[in-house]
Amino acid sequence: MKILAIGDFHGKIPKNLKQVIKKEKIDVVLSQGDFPPYDKIRKIAFKLMREDSEKKWYEVVGKKKARKWLNKELIKIKEVLKKLNSLKLPIYLVPGNVDFVGNKKSGGEYEKKDRFSKILKRYKKIKNCHNKLRGCGSFQIIGYGISSAPEIKEGTKKEKRKYRKRYKKINELFKRAEKKKKSTIFLSHNVPYKSKLDKITNKQSPKYGKHWGSIIVKDMIKKYRPVLCIAGHIHENQGKDKIGKTMAVNPGPAREGKYAIITIKDNKLEVKFKR
Repeated sequence: MKILAIGDFHGKIPKNLKQVIKKEKIDVVLSQGDFPPYDKIRKIAFKLMREDSEKKWYEVVGKKKARKWLNKELIKIKEVLKKLNSLKLPIYLVPGNVDFVGNKKSGGEYEKKDRFSKILKRYKKIKNCHNKLRGCGSFQIIGYGISSAPEIKEGTKKEKRKYRKRYKKINELFKRAEKKKKSTIFLSHNVPYKSKLDKITNKQSPKYGKHWGSIIVKDMIKKYRPVLCIAGHIHENQGKDKIGKTMAVNPGPAREGKYAIITIKDNKLEVKFKR
């Protein structure tokens, strides 16, 4: 199988993808999410993070401006998904941490509603893999989206419950996958923790110098050894890392024209990066 791994679009998609797909004879597109622009909302969110503020971006800018900004970002999500859908290939994705997937337990009016899933229903070729096990030819895909930071195993009761709930769900999917006679691809938004792919080297980031990958992704790789893990989120770390028997690949941000082409044949992998 030949895979186009691409994500972290943030409002932009490389223009020549159709030509690349034809030339490389791509079979399937796998995406690690993050579709809205890397824009005003993110800048304010980063500023609040640096200040250790508990405020939300929409509380800072006010309701009127927040609605306007949100609508612009939703339009950009639709534009990117529409272009992906036009590639006329099976497309599997997980949503990223900025994709407005909603959280019913959140107190914020801009955080409760799942806007992403509603938009995605329009595009029939695109399958959401988040917290799902999906067949993909002679392979199977397990998806773990949204996560953008190391999960907290030991912390407050709320943090522990959140970790256990996420771990239990993904662990159950891998247990189900083990019963099937197919190789597994792990599609995650965030890269594995303490790997070559997760150290923040961008000095403008509020988490500069830290390892900021997913602990659950690393745990699943070590426990179940999927043949491939495709993940992103850490923009500056396009590349690959062999973790046990698993090849972890960060395709890099599509907003900078980056992606990866992965060929799997007889359980051997070849990875080429567009830099």
